Amino acid sequence: GLSYGLDRVLHGEQYTELKRPLPKHAKLTHRARISDIFDKGKGALVVTEVKSYDEDDELLMVNRITTFVRGAGGWGGDRGPSSDVNGPPERAPDAVVEEKTAENQALLYRLSGDWNPLHADPSFAQAMKFDKPILHGLCTFGFAARHVLSKFAPDGDVRFFKSVQVRFAKTVFPGETLVTEMWKEGDRRIVFRTKVKERDEVVISNAAIELYETIPKKKAKPKAAAKKGAEAAAPAGPTSADIFRAIGIWMAEKPDEAKVGKVFQFQLGDPASVWTIDGNAASVSEGGGTKPDCTLELTDADFVAMCKGEKDPQKMYFGGELKIGGDIMASQKLT
Repeated sequence: GLSYGLDRVLHGEQYTELKRPLPKHAKLTHRARISDIFDKGKGALVVTEVKSYDEDDELLMVNRITTFVRGAGGWGGDRGPSSDVNGPPERAPDAVVEEKTAENQALLYRLSGDWNPLHADPSFAQAMKFDKPILHGLCTFGFAARHVLSKFAPDGDVRFFKSVQVRFAKTVFPGETLVTEMWKEGDRRIVFRTKVKERDEVVISNAAIELYETIPKKKAKPKAAAKKGAEAAAPAGPTSADIFRAIGIWMAEKPDEAKVGKVFQFQLGDPASVWTIDGNAASVSEGGGTKPDCTLELTDADFVAMCKGEKDPQKMYFGGELKIGGDIMASQKLT
């Protein structure tokens, strides 16, 4: 139902999160959905969320692709949340990496399967108001991510990579030199931006990479008998994932009630998971892509019990079972 062609789209933003290092060999299943569409006046922002699972149906990675569609806005819809995040601090960068791209870089990257003629056909590029074919945003994205990991991954081990979020601010032409400036914010978070040296223009902005404290591993596959016994013993009722999906459905159906102007992140334990409720965009997502105003830490079982009305959140908070950080008063909006 998205009736627009390649001549109208540009890659605006990208978020990629790995739940564990990618295996060298795997058969993956990708499940995609349109998570948001925002009205930007002259254009529209379409946010596509893709979750990738391995052969055991274990979530391996999450991608959120934001596409700007020219001429598709103006219907009076929600403009979406402010994306003024991951700004660099007012000080010299902690590290800088400079690397020149090849003249045929776009043609090489095209072998990944992105056949958009904007990156190969001069006449198509000129029709899109570019002097010549431009480099794929994800190609620049890859250069920048490698630059950061080369400086900040422990012992240079890229398996510590957790997530990266960027905005594609301007285009890059093959053969130009990329300069990535980085600022360390804590032990596992690096804010960065990438410029083109020849034009001194920022091409990747509002960007950050997060690292794992320890390298995550694939979950142990339960033996068939044990799995069958666990399923038989499992209590009836919703899981935390069921509850968050239901919240997401409700928010999509009643955005006027759901938009409370705050972003909440639930950090559940035993088993560990992270869920984000975005009260700006009226959406729910698994993972920690959006910076939260308020964080809530509790066990998975306590979260389910709280949502079922079996536990009082106020008593949990004062009893230490529920920890709330950031804008504590914002948690009152979670009724």
